Amino acid sequence: MKQKMDEFTKAKLIYTIEISIFALAFLVIAILQIVRVIKFGETHLRVINWITIFGASIGVLDFIWFLNSPVRRKKNSMLDKCLLVPLMIYILVFDIICFINYENPQVDLAQIMIPIALIYVSAVYTLEAVYHWYKPVPMLFEALEEEKENPQEEVNPDVDDNSNQENKEEN
Repeated sequence: MKQKMDEFTKAKLIYTIEISIFALAFLVIAILQIVRVIKFGETHLRVINWITIFGASIGVLDFIWFLNSPVRRKKNSMLDKCLLVPLMIYILVFDIICFINYENPQVDLAQIMIPIALIYVSAVYTLEAVYHWYKPVPMLFEALEEEKENPQEEVNPDVDDNSNQENKEEN
């Protein structure tokens, strides 16, 4: 006889699989860039630089906000935030190098540095997937508690909406 998984285990499993898929996707993209299946041109590099300089800046600001906000510290994992800070600094330094040499784009440098960042992200996501299976994210607890406090009324799918409304009124 099959045992049903409880809601908490299902939520952990979904979260872990989701993070693992992202880790695998970043790893595949990094490998394709290293073997030069995906190549960068000058335009691609400039677009990537503009996007990543804003993204890395937002990441650093988010980390500072996380450190200064007790509410955010309760809802998020310190490990998740701390592991991404070196990546944000790495990306900011890379973007600054590219902007200093704006007339002479560093396409060959980008072909190496960007996959390194993607491999790091993949490793972090893999670590987080394993870690959060054993120590779930605090937001997951909150979501499950809210669901327990406010259970949704079950509706019989075989009966049309008018009959379901009549059944509610009778009870």
